[in-house]
Amino acid sequence: MLVGYNLLEEKDISMLLILKSKDVVFAFIACGVGMYNVSFFTVFLALHLEKTFDVKADDMGYYFALLSFPYFFSAILAPAIFACFPRKV
Repeated sequence: MLVGYNLLEEKDISMLLILKSKDVVFAFIACGVGMYNVSFFTVFLALHLEKTFDVKADDMGYYFALLSFPYFFSAILAPAIFACFPRKV
């Protein structure tokens, strides 16, 4: 017998059920806008760093790596940190 918080079966959850929540739809839209902004403004960041701070084009990858590593580490650490907490539906 299953005991715990997550007692839903796969047939009980559908994409329509998830999208009925305003908070979920807002989160999806916020993530989409964020992804668009990051991909769109990356070019402008490179131009700004090159003109304002005289960063060489050869060194530009290091600066983008500095911006990407915190996201990489948080994507690995966040599931490990919150693994001990029970899931809520």
